[in-house]
Amino acid sequence: MFGFTKYALIAVLTGALALAGLLVWEKAKTARLGSQIKRLVADLATCSARTQNIKEDKESDAEVGDANNFDVPNRWLRSKGTNN
Repeated sequence: MFGFTKYALIAVLTGALALAGLLVWEKAKTARLGSQIKRLVADLATCSARTQNIKEDKESDAEVGDANNFDVPNRWLRSKGTNN
């Protein structure tokens, strides 16, 4: 009877040790996933800022590219009949 109890106790302790190892591994995995989520959130925030910068740059380029947006002095224009 004592032999069976000894082996049952060893089996229970082995199972508890395996469960403890699994819990440690899952906790490390959760921490790793948490840091990955933080990194992805930061990537999205910077992506949003870059997108906003590109939109503002395109809007300012459109303003500069509009010929009606500023006056051209007459001295910049070629007079009729000159080919230079």
